[in-house]
Amino acid sequence: MAFYNEKVSIARDKSNNIYILYWEEGKIIYNYFNNMNGEIIENKIITDALEEYDIAIGMDGKIYIVYQNNYNHLFLATIFGEKIDSICLTVKPIPNVYNLTIALDEGEIHILYNILLEEKEYRLYHHHYDKYDWYTNIIDEIKISEVLNFFNIEYYQDGIILIYYDSSQVENIYMKKYNKKDKKWLDKLQITKNLEDKLYIDTLLYDDILHLTYSQYIEKNLAIKYERFKILEDRIVMEKEKIMSNTENCSYPTFTYFEDKLWLSWIEYDNVLSRYSEYEGESWSSIYLWNISKRSDIVRYKYCEYPFKGTKKNFNYYFGKIYPEISFIGFGPLVDVVEIPLKKKGLSMISQF
Repeated sequence: MAFYNEKVSIARDKSNNIYILYWEEGKIIYNYFNNMNGEIIENKIITDALEEYDIAIGMDGKIYIVYQNNYNHLFLATIFGEKIDSICLTVKPIPNVYNLTIALDEGEIHILYNILLEEKEYRLYHHHYDKYDWYTNIIDEIKISEVLNFFNIEYYQDGIILIYYDSSQVENIYMKKYNKKDKKWLDKLQITKNLEDKLYIDTLLYDDILHLTYSQYIEKNLAIKYERFKILEDRIVMEKEKIMSNTENCSYPTFTYFEDKLWLSWIEYDNVLSRYSEYEGESWSSIYLWNISKRSDIVRYKYCEYPFKGTKKNFNYYFGKIYPEISFIGFGPLVDVVEIPLKKKGLSMISQF
């Protein structure tokens, strides 16, 4: 079967109701699954949307959707049950946005995106709503090698952290902290320090430990790379790095923290493969291929759930069967899997400095 590179988002509210949203021919469509009565509702909630959109779920129980409409205005819509509201955020049209992202932090709203300046050069924008006013910042101006990679947002102390690519010199991954009290972005810190070209990104942040993964070119092919860092006040220190896969055109590396194991899954020739660590990335299991991915059409879902106080984020995305038969693939009990051997070439453990 096949892996479909389509943007599909799933939100789970505090009553375990499920919202599935996707873009199709200028429309954002959502399917609502009521956990109490089993009712399923399909609705075309937005009919004039460009392809860039993102969702988040707030402590008020509402689903928040940010999107750009056909007239290049940014809109913010909310869904609560079957009630939908929408407001225009921009006074005048803005250029096409890329990597449009929304993050909610205790009722405060963060909207981030890229805008093209000239060939292979983009500007990163940030809009912050602190429950009273909007504040706008230019985070950075970045250059790309060939592809505009995505960025990730993590919550940290009194603000957020942005992890993103920049090829102004050599393509590497960087980090910036935002202090929401002062409404300022701090200095840029370089995370990765190698010369190889890279694609994709995923992260998980627990306390001050950052888990990072991406696809790295090795001999003109892609392998999955894992790195672990400790975030300090004014710097970031690498603690571990490892090539995780064979060099087999591996893409979309994805973290999942499940039942005290850190899983790292990826796509390899349209199949889902993964490894897990019981020791926060210190050591890893064998590679497993999930046979269900060979028999199913699969997609990588963007996932968000109700932010119960004291809970931590366990993943940003997951692989699963395509709607309507939704299921997790790539982590959990090792049933119907095949162990895949590591080829020796280019896969030795990378030593620490």
